[in-house]
Formats: sequence, C-alpha cells, structure tokens
Amino acid sequence: MESIDRIFLFTPLLVAITGIALLTMRPRAVMYAFQLMSLSFIGLLFISAPYRKFIHLAYRCVSIARYHQEKDH
Repeated sequence: MESIDRIFLFTPLLVAITGIALLTMRPRAVMYAFQLMSLSFIGLLFISAPYRKFIHLAYRCVSIARYHQEKDH
C-alpha cells in the first residue's frame, strides 16, 4: 500500500475523531488544540485530494464531456 493510500484512509478518520472531540470539549481550554489539529487534518485532506486514485473518476467524466463537446463542433 502506497503512502498516499494510507493518507487517504487515515485522514478522514482523523478529521472525524477530532471533530467529535471538538464537540465534547467545547467549553474547555484544550478545545483550541483539537481545533488546530482538526483544521490541519482538513487542510491535509484538501491538499492530498488531487493525488488520490478516486479523483480519476472526476477527471474521466470531464474528459468524456469535453470529448463529446469537441466532437459536436
């Protein structure tokens, strides 16, 4: 398993865990640390999204639509 696949598997899990932790630790001072971690994982999710295998589906759909658009003209 490649490292980008591991990132794909663990990042949404970490986002969910830190998000739930934010809900439970709302009034406490430690909330800011969890908020920073959660936002960091969300940033990682957006940064690593274009390099995943699942983005191929979106690229393929756009490619097919563009092909049919150019074919009609």
